[in-house]
Amino acid sequence: MWAITVAEQERLHADDYYSPEAAVRAHDLRDVLTLELDRMSETNRVAYVLLKEERLSVREAAEVLGTTAAVVRQRAHRAYTQLRTALGAAGWKENEHAGPWDAAPVRV
Repeated sequence: MWAITVAEQERLHADDYYSPEAAVRAHDLRDVLTLELDRMSETNRVAYVLLKEERLSVREAAEVLGTTAAVVRQRAHRAYTQLRTALGAAGWKENEHAGPWDAAPVRV
């Protein structure tokens, strides 16, 4: 039978960067993103999902949507701007040390 001591549990949580606050913030982030994606126009949401969730190239997304790469880029840009605004209003900001879409919570 496996038994993990309290010290080992604490070390595991520390190693995994787990904290109750991080769990709450992750839940909050998910809620903000879900709400904003629901508010977004379908054309912008689909462009975002194809590029960021499905990991298609702009060219592949354009083929799927039956449009041009320029239109896909424009729709995706609108989606990113809308998400960025919503995340900022919810207290999230872009991480200066990561890519432009890696949000990090603002420390309060």
